[in-house]
Amino acid sequence: MTTYISYDDAVTQICNMLIEVSPDYDTPRMRLSVQSFVKKVLDYCHRDDFPDTLLYTALDFVMKNIEREVIAKDAPVKAIQEKDNRIEFAVNSTPIYGLTEDEEFKLLRPTLNLYRRLAR
Repeated sequence: MTTYISYDDAVTQICNMLIEVSPDYDTPRMRLSVQSFVKKVLDYCHRDDFPDTLLYTALDFVMKNIEREVIAKDAPVKAIQEKDNRIEFAVNSTPIYGLTEDEEFKLLRPTLNLYRRLAR
């Protein structure tokens, strides 16, 4: 049976799970990513409480975003110019790793629909 937890409890539990996976995840940026995900779920589902069955879904979502950011930081160099000191990286609008965050969230909608309420 699904139980529901408060926003603060959801953020705390997801952050603790991430830190258990790797202490390197204990950053303000990670916490902001977790808060953003939980808020998106609550807004999409029209809820004030977070389904505890989505904790592992949140963990997976945030870990993918962190990995995507790490890979994007190491983008290959496309061009270097000496005069004017121009360095251009080989980055375009397509993400280097997987889908963008919004596309990834859209894939979660069928799962989130199980917990969705009618708009208030």
